[in-house]
Amino acid sequence: MLRALQNIEINDLSRLLREPNDSWNTMDVDYHLPHVERVWKQANPSCRVMLHRIHACDEDEALWHAHPWPSAVSIVSGMYRQSVGYMDVGMGEEPSEGKVVTLCRTTLRQGSAYEMTSTKTWHRVYPISRSCLTIMVTGLPYAKNLVQPSLVTPSERQGPLSDKARDDILDEFKRRSCDV
Repeated sequence: MLRALQNIEINDLSRLLREPNDSWNTMDVDYHLPHVERVWKQANPSCRVMLHRIHACDEDEALWHAHPWPSAVSIVSGMYRQSVGYMDVGMGEEPSEGKVVTLCRTTLRQGSAYEMTSTKTWHRVYPISRSCLTIMVTGLPYAKNLVQPSLVTPSERQGPLSDKARDDILDEFKRRSCDV
């Protein structure tokens, strides 16, 4: 996935950012902290590009979660701490009280990148700057029977961003891509 991320950043992102702002999909992920504003589009049949603005929160507020697809992330601005772990399923098939075992904590800054390619890996991120901008690329979703259950799920479908929020995020990425 890191290779796919690098390919998007080098070969495709400038072109994607020149497409009309209203051609991008959005999602306001606000059912749990950290608050994530997502602007995304399908780059090709097997790769989705997500541009995120992630707002600061405390470590104990950040949501532990697994991803339903392989992914890679690049930190464009700001910094966040990330905890990486796995779900402790105990002796049975179901998670034992939703306990995630922390394997490591790292601080990631502008220029850092990482990938998550295991269905068993959980993580949580919590910006320690006011907010962070990230690029995430995702592959095709894993088979449903491989996806880890969520500890917290939204009670309703997450809504879209306002046009202004979408445009602000895209303008920031456009400005940063010109600076490189």
